[in-house]
Amino acid sequence: VAAYPEKHFEAIDFDTDFEYLKKKVELGADYIVTQMFFDNSKYFEFVNRCRTEGINVPIIPGLKPLSTKKQLSVLPRIFYLHLPDEFVKAVESCENDAQAKQVGIEWCTQQCRELMAFGAPVLHFYTMGKSDNIYKIASQLFWKSIYRQVRMTKAAFQRLLSLIGFIRGIIYLQFDEYRLFLWFLLWEWQ
Repeated sequence: VAAYPEKHFEAIDFDTDFEYLKKKVELGADYIVTQMFFDNSKYFEFVNRCRTEGINVPIIPGLKPLSTKKQLSVLPRIFYLHLPDEFVKAVESCENDAQAKQVGIEWCTQQCRELMAFGAPVLHFYTMGKSDNIYKIASQLFWKSIYRQVRMTKAAFQRLLSLIGFIRGIIYLQFDEYRLFLWFLLWEWQ
């Protein structure tokens, strides 16, 4: 089921939103996938509250690497989420979208490392039809593990991810003890 670590925008308050989440889990949800967030503390607080309230299904963090400066205003407006000041300042200091995309990749990579250290069971990426930044993040996080397991060259891994870009649906990859979901919302023609 879906969940909002920062409260669904149509919910009266966070407590009401949380009660609906508890009902979904009581009715049989096997896991929770969160809305995207850029502040890991929101996820940590959400997971801790879930555990305190007896919600013990896996809670999968939803991540979206920022790829343009415009997304600083678009994402919070559409998805009602908080952007940390440090992140906003870093993106605002960029001279162009290429620099902003690199900041987004670095921020999301750091988010992933913190989430993995916290014990997040899986990473769920919202690609919005763009997988090149996810490739860079996955390479930084998992390249050594991927190479050890399948002896794949970096070029072969990049080709694999570009082929995956043609697929619509969920891609599930497991490296060592960690799992990675790639969610492709749109067809990608490369």
